[in-house]
Amino acid sequence: MFYIIPEETEDNDDDTFYYDLDTAADTVWMNIPQYMREKFSYEQIYFILETEFDYLDSIGIMLDEGQKMPFCDYPRDIDQPKMEKLMVDTANKNGILVNQDEVKDILETELIYYEVNGALGDAGEYLN
Repeated sequence: MFYIIPEETEDNDDDTFYYDLDTAADTVWMNIPQYMREKFSYEQIYFILETEFDYLDSIGIMLDEGQKMPFCDYPRDIDQPKMEKLMVDTANKNGILVNQDEVKDILETELIYYEVNGALGDAGEYLN
């Protein structure tokens, strides 16, 4: 399990972090290992990240309003194995053959996006 804790920034005084799926997918695509870029298209990586929102939204962490999705404003437990299973199953059902280790690698790489945007706060070591 890990926690997502929003961090106040100079540009944002309401402690809300807005996730931009396009930028996150770009960051993941540019930073995943080469073998994964050869196995998955950019669109597939985008889809896999998008399935992460299905789980997060289902437990009330994000509110889907276009591509701006505010995180909740308190530490929240996330059942990482359940989320990863949902991501794998959904991708596989849509013809994207990905395994749990590859999903873990994608999520690990996604942390770069969070870190660059100051969204990890002091709890970053708990993410993952």
